[in-house]
Amino acid sequence: MEKKEVLISVVVPVLNRAELVQRTLESISRQCYRPFELIIVDNGSTDGTLGVLEKWRDDNFENGLEIVVTQCLERGAAAARNAGLAIARAPWIMFFDSDDTMAPTHLLSVANAIADNAETDIIGWDTVHVRKDGSHRPGQFFGHDMQRHNLFDGAMATQRWCARTQLVRSVGGWDTAVKYWDDIELGSRILAADPNITYIGSGGVHVYETEDSITAQGASAPARMDAALSRIEKTVGENGRSWCRAKRAIEYARASRLGTADGRAMLDALNPGLGLRLIFEYTRLGGRGAARFLKR
Repeated sequence: MEKKEVLISVVVPVLNRAELVQRTLESISRQCYRPFELIIVDNGSTDGTLGVLEKWRDDNFENGLEIVVTQCLERGAAAARNAGLAIARAPWIMFFDSDDTMAPTHLLSVANAIADNAETDIIGWDTVHVRKDGSHRPGQFFGHDMQRHNLFDGAMATQRWCARTQLVRSVGGWDTAVKYWDDIELGSRILAADPNITYIGSGGVHVYETEDSITAQGASAPARMDAALSRIEKTVGENGRSWCRAKRAIEYARASRLGTADGRAMLDALNPGLGLRLIFEYTRLGGRGAARFLKR
């Protein structure tokens, strides 16, 4: 049977989610928008996830979905997403995680925004983050001053955007050497390409904290963030490099507050001025929004 043209490819990397991935896939299958391509990339699961994915694909064969289940044995979400990016057919691509959900109208809202904004390169939306205790917090896309908001607020977090497939490919896709903040690092390269951006407000996406997801890792991780920040510094301009220093000061302060590292010693290695020291102390004492000082 000849495949229909599709506008959007949705790429979902999966690793050992046999008991959880069904919720995500069902939310995607309930989309009122058709047709679209769903690419599910198993990342070497050992708990039977691949069998669950293949059965779900077969059960939903007549659901108006184009479903591809493939494997990527190079470990890491970035590698799995790149595997999906390599085979995506649609001119637009969206990456989605295997423990989150989208409202039934989500893809329709994105498709309408694409149709209404012919010159745009990125469609962005806000998300709702659901903590393990059931409370919610917003995840904002903003749509303006994006390099700064990406670094300090995660504006280009994986679940908050859909972009032209060629744009993502042209900047090199996901960096598999970055194991933490890989979405923020990719976002910095995409934004450096000076794309046209359309912000659609709430996207109806719920991001769930789970025990082994990055979303749930509240503890500061300055060592893990360093690979991402080192690459971001090479991508952004002079202001961006100042932001990266400030971001380091914030993360070092959080590490000190949580007792996970000697943040003050790491800060001293930056040879900081008064501004960075103020940001550090304010954050270490529990203050929030320290990046506002740098903006001023």
